[in-house]
This record gives sequence, C-alpha cells and structure tokens, in this order.
Amino acid sequence: MSLRRHTIYNLGGAAAPIMLGVLVVPAYLHIIGAGRYGVLSLVWLVVGYFGLFDLGLARATAYHIARADAPGAAGRNGILATAAALNAALGILGGAVLFLLLPVVFGRMVHLPGTLAAELRGTAPWIAAAVPLAMLGSVAMGALEGRERFGRLNLCNGLAAVLLQLGPLAVAHIHGPSLAWLIPAVVLARAASLLAGVGLLLSDLSPGGFLVQAGHARSLLQYGGWITLSSVAGNLLVALDRLLIGAGLGVVAVAYYAVPYNLVSRASILPGAVATSLFPRLARQGDAQSAATSGHAVAVLAAIFTPVIVAGLLAMPNFMTLWVGPAFARQAIPVALILLVGTWANGLAFVPFSHLQAGARANRSGWLHVVELPLFAGLLWLGLREYGVVGAAVAWSIRAGGDAVAIFWLAGQASALRRLWPGAMLVMAAALLAPRLPVSLFWTAGAVVFGLALAWSRQLAPSLLAGPRPA
Repeated sequence: MSLRRHTIYNLGGAAAPIMLGVLVVPAYLHIIGAGRYGVLSLVWLVVGYFGLFDLGLARATAYHIARADAPGAAGRNGILATAAALNAALGILGGAVLFLLLPVVFGRMVHLPGTLAAELRGTAPWIAAAVPLAMLGSVAMGALEGRERFGRLNLCNGLAAVLLQLGPLAVAHIHGPSLAWLIPAVVLARAASLLAGVGLLLSDLSPGGFLVQAGHARSLLQYGGWITLSSVAGNLLVALDRLLIGAGLGVVAVAYYAVPYNLVSRASILPGAVATSLFPRLARQGDAQSAATSGHAVAVLAAIFTPVIVAGLLAMPNFMTLWVGPAFARQAIPVALILLVGTWANGLAFVPFSHLQAGARANRSGWLHVVELPLFAGLLWLGLREYGVVGAAVAWSIRAGGDAVAIFWLAGQASALRRLWPGAMLVMAAALLAPRLPVSLFWTAGAVVFGLALAWSRQLAPSLLAGPRPA
C-alpha cells in the first residue's frame, strides 16, 4: 500500500479526534470549570510522563516487527508477546511508583484549592491503573505500525478518542463535575480502547508462537534503551512547562496555557502522519535510501505544512474568541500564536527524527534531549518570572526551534535547512500580523502573507518532481 494512502489514514485518524476535542472543550469548561480542567490536564500529563517505564518498547516493537522477514510470522508473534509481557510488568511497577508519588505532586509541587484536593483524594488507584493500560496499548499500536496496518491503527485510535472525550463529559453531565467521577471514567474508557486494539491486532497475526523469548527481550531492550533516554528527557521537556505553571501560578493559569497548547499541538497531526507512515519503510531501507526518502518527505511536508500554519496564525484570534469566549481568549490568544510558531519548526523535524530512530541511531536524539533539559528549564523559569504564561510559550517555541535545527544536523540533513528559511520568515510575519492590525489592513496583509506562503510552496514543488521518491 502506498505511503500516500498510509498518510491519509493517519491524518484522518488524527484529525477526527481533534475536531471532536475542539467541540467538547467549551462544554468541559462550562460544566467542570477552568480549575478542574487544569487539574485533569496535569493528571494526564503526569500519567503520560510515567510512560517512561515503557523503556522504549513501543517504538522497539514497531522497529523489530517492521524488520522481521515475511516468513517469520512466528517471530513477529514472539516479538509481540515478549514486548507485551515486559510492558505489563513495567507498567505495574510504574503505576505503583506513581501511586506513591501522587501526594507529593498534588500536595507539595502543585497546590490545589481545598475543594479540588478533596475531590482528587481517593482517585490515586485509578490514576495509577492508567499507567499499565496505556503501556499495553502502546505496544499494540507499535505492532500495528510495524505491520503497516494503519487503517486498523487509526480505527482504534479514533474509538479511543471518542470514549476518552465523550465518556467523562457524559459522566460530568449525569453525576456532576467532581474529579472523583471524572478520573475513573477516563481510565475505564482507556481500558475499553485497549481491548479494541488487542482485538484488531490479533486478527492480523498468525496463530501460535506467542512465547516470551529471552533473545527478543534483549533486542527490544537494547533498542528501547536509547528510546527511553530520549523519552525520559523528552517527556519532561513536554511536561515541565505546565508543571512549573501549576506550581508558580496555579491551576487556572494551567488552563490558560493548556487549552491553547492542546489546540495548537493538534497541528502536528500532519507531520506526525507523514513520519508514522515513513518509519516502517525507513527501518527496512539502507542509510542512503533512507536519507533520500526522508529528505524528499521533508520538502513535501514543508510545502504543505507552511501554508497551514500561516492560515492558522491569521485565523487564531477570531477563532479563539468564538471558541472559548472573549474573557478566556484574551489570556489564551498570545500563548496560542507563540506556540504555533514553535509548532511549525517542531513539525518539520518529525521526519529527520524518524530517520534517526529508523537507522538505530536513537542515541543521538536521546543525548540531545538530555542536553536540552537544563537549558529549557532555565529559559522557562526566566520566562515565567518575567511574563507569566506568555513567557512560558516563548520558552517552549525557542526550545522547539533549537531542537529542530539540532535534529536536522544530527540526521545529516542540515543542508535542507537552507531551503526552509523563507517558510520561517512567512510564519513569523503571520504571527506578528495576526493580533496587531486594524481589520481592513489585517485582511490585506494576511492575504499577501498567505499568498507568498502558497507561492513558496509551489516553488518547492518542481524540485520535488525530480527528487528521489519514497519506495
């Protein structure tokens, strides 16, 4: 099946839940309030970070299953069984550690109002149970990715999104907005989606051979070790902004940051869809062919992604005002615009990042994230102190831009950056225009910037026709 079709599957599978999320956020804010929404954001941020106990096994599963020879169906089954057993044990361990640390996170690090603290009390077993469920689900998704079963993978992800978005909202409507009801509803929805994913995966595999094997365990853990290093530092880089905002400014400020962050991060579905589609093929290709494939994909992605980001920047102020109301939007619009600039740079780095990991060079991205962590922490602390949540957004975007440049260089694709600088200028111009100009002048200037973005994208297209195409 073609990469184009795979990308369409991944894009559609990611876009549908995002559209649903956009629709339900105002309902959540109305029914449970900004404070509870901020607490939920922090809870699932912490649960996501404890996915570091995965030790990179989800990506390792995709990598090794992609590289398994077709006649080795039993070998694929053994890889899956071994990864599932390892992740089940590690998930239980991670859940236990999280259970013990929750009072510290939501007692000393993040100070909750008395009402919210009382609601959260007693939910620790549910929150801890989410860790092994998420880790087992990630192995199933990794196996579907390695088999290039993107239709089934996205069907499962879509079902999970529906359950996770609508289930807690229905519970809040029926039982009230208490976190004591909302958190168990989310965990049960995750369990239901895991069962669906396992069913879709097993129907694709040959019977027999589901035995845990020491050889597979060594291979998975060896590859996954570097993924873990990258994940530990990378997840902390992702979580650090909201944790520090919660600790320094309170949970309401977390909502002012988390709502635009969650919205803007959805723009990454396009580069994510491309990178996910490419990974199994890159894992099977040699270095030269993999470099050619990923270089071609970066150019195509830039030509499509840049006008999307420019249009999003120009539309953001009006959209945020209509979406969450003028009062909330006044706090959220500057954050959204700044984060969207960083999202452009971050998105273009998805492909060279996959190229690194598909070539078993995940150690490079791992050490990069370790080096970035203290630098980002210092920048984030300074931004929060001087400018609040807007300063946090600036720190995140600076980190995203620097990370992208470093990944291109580590992947041996630094020369591609020279072709991307006009796109960077257009994105910056759109961000500066969006909140500042009178309406009539805004539409004129916005149309010019968007037209230039389209012209630049078309200028890239002829070179693509002669470039190497993905196999």
